[in-house]
Amino acid sequence: MDAAAAAIRVIVPIYLLISAGYLLKKTGLFSRNTLKEMNESVFRLFLPMLLFENMYQSDVRITDAGLIVYAAGCVFIIYSFCNVLISRLEKNRARAATVIQGMYRSNFALLGIALTETMYGSGGTQVTGMLVAVIVPLYNVLAVILFERFCGNRNSGITDILPGILRNPLIIGTLLGFLAGVSGIAIPDAVNSAAVSLAQTAAPLALVVMGGTFELKKTVRNRKTLAAVALARLFLIPALFTAGAALCGYREKALYALFLMFATPAAVSSYSMACAMGGDEDLAGEIVLLTTVLSVFSIGTGIFVLKTMQLI
Repeated sequence: MDAAAAAIRVIVPIYLLISAGYLLKKTGLFSRNTLKEMNESVFRLFLPMLLFENMYQSDVRITDAGLIVYAAGCVFIIYSFCNVLISRLEKNRARAATVIQGMYRSNFALLGIALTETMYGSGGTQVTGMLVAVIVPLYNVLAVILFERFCGNRNSGITDILPGILRNPLIIGTLLGFLAGVSGIAIPDAVNSAAVSLAQTAAPLALVVMGGTFELKKTVRNRKTLAAVALARLFLIPALFTAGAALCGYREKALYALFLMFATPAAVSSYSMACAMGGDEDLAGEIVLLTTVLSVFSIGTGIFVLKTMQLI
């Protein structure tokens, strides 16, 4: 019950922000064009600033190389398998890229630290924070490669894709934040305060925009695809790869951090990425919404099982 209550406390605000966007669109305060422009600002300014601040303020020292290797290896396996499977099942490349992203890319950055604090207190988030600092940039790089391949020139090679990767605002924000952090550059307080304010706007604004573009009719039409993505994102991937981590000997905080990496719903930023890079924006928003709704039950069940087995 504690696990479910913690998940509800973290996830309910997400529902409310999405609902706010939906109501604002229904009441005519937001037009489709306004939402598109807002999403463009999220992708080109607010999310890059969030990633910059995350990297700049994070302690990126790797204290457990084995854990990082396991986590990154799992991300590559999930990403590669989904690429092969979905590209064969879904011929529409924009939809295929959106589905793949929904399956491999979790909302670890937004929910991981919060759920870890609920379980272990504010002093027990070091392992999760270390994973977030490494895995979230990896998610972004893979997402850019994914959409460049599927929604750009399908015959392009790595030399054709690389310029697009390096020009991507999310990659630029991550790299600049990392370089600023490791170099020890001291950003003036006034500048950093403004940057933090912009960064804190990213997730709420992305959720409001997503809610404004939500349409129930399209969700019904995509129900089979959504069910498949939710099954993979919330149940199959967490079960398989958390079990693998347990067999590798991970326990307590390390195993819990890995579980959250695998079990959290589709990333909020995946919606902005799909919109900006030619993916299926409606499907991307529906994936985030559905997996977020269902994650209360899947995360609660997963924590219950792990605690019953005395693994965390």
